[in-house]
Amino acid sequence: MFLDFKLAEEEYKKRKDKVLGRHLFRTGHYLVYQPREDVFHVVTYRRTGGYNSDNKWIENPKTEWPSTVHAVIHRTHVDIPRSTFSPSTFQKIFGLSVRKARSIKTDGLDWTFGLRSFHGLPPVKLYSDGRMELQPARQRVFNKDKQKELNAKIRMVRNLLRPRAKLGALDGFSIKEKMEIYLKALDISPKDMSRLKRRVAELTTHNWKEKSILLDLVRRPLTSELVYQLLLRVREDDLRTFLPLVLHAQARHRIYGFGGPNDGKDPLKSFEYLIAAHREGLRRLTNAVEYV
Repeated sequence: MFLDFKLAEEEYKKRKDKVLGRHLFRTGHYLVYQPREDVFHVVTYRRTGGYNSDNKWIENPKTEWPSTVHAVIHRTHVDIPRSTFSPSTFQKIFGLSVRKARSIKTDGLDWTFGLRSFHGLPPVKLYSDGRMELQPARQRVFNKDKQKELNAKIRMVRNLLRPRAKLGALDGFSIKEKMEIYLKALDISPKDMSRLKRRVAELTTHNWKEKSILLDLVRRPLTSELVYQLLLRVREDDLRTFLPLVLHAQARHRIYGFGGPNDGKDPLKSFEYLIAAHREGLRRLTNAVEYV
């Protein structure tokens, strides 16, 4: 199905909310007509509100909900400024499927519209006759100097970790100490930190063992940016700086399904798998890879 201007007019005549507009195919998106520009907007709304003195949630009126425009339907074509839809929403509203490209040599996306395939970047223009206009994808280029700096940093941490792992230097910390060091090392927002601490308190009240609480905490996925920050904090003279990186690596190593080690065993191999999982993200973060 392709929601062009004619179909949008027919859809908009059906039952709709006076403020939000016409709900589109149970996707959470709404169709709103803008008479000044003579276009339809496909938008989503974010409910807002606050707690009153009795600690009860009071929702703001619909007129105060902030909205985000995801597509603009003109009489001749449809403009999609960015790929903010989920794949199923693309398919339901515009008959358009999108997915990540199989190759990382370009930063474009693979699009299928009707019986034709395209490769490129948003913004997108769709036409009822099956034509599609995209921005050309950029090519992947290595920055050799930045790549050498990143590899040198990873190599330094690996060389420092190898003798300490063999001697079992990281096994001397109690579970409580590990948990405190890990939480302190995470450079996350106060809101996320309070959520993690509430989770730990919740598990403690249910008589969970400390080891299970620690595992539940460190197995949560981290972004490549956080992994890179943990790499930068490693110091040769402070064993505590190794601990957050190793704890997370061991927990994720087990989840990856590689037959990972138990706690306290083979942290070096776990570190290698963690770096392999985040290598592309680390390259992009340090500008070792650029798209031009």
